[in-house]
Amino acid sequence: MQVTRNKHYSRDEVREYDFTYCTRSQTVRYFDDYGELVALVHQIRNPDGSVGASGKPDPKYLRLETEVLKTRR
Repeated sequence: MQVTRNKHYSRDEVREYDFTYCTRSQTVRYFDDYGELVALVHQIRNPDGSVGASGKPDPKYLRLETEVLKTRR
């Protein structure tokens, strides 16, 4: 696992999105045992360490053996 983006929301963003202060927006990469990327997710990390919003990371890229699923930008 590698956190590639760890943005702290500003006070204005916290109010706009109704988040707790010190909430973070994170992009996380997950790798297999061979170092190959298998998943890329976005998540909201609450100050207590839990995953916010739906409670689950939002997948952006997922590799399942020979098939790759990804969202459009």
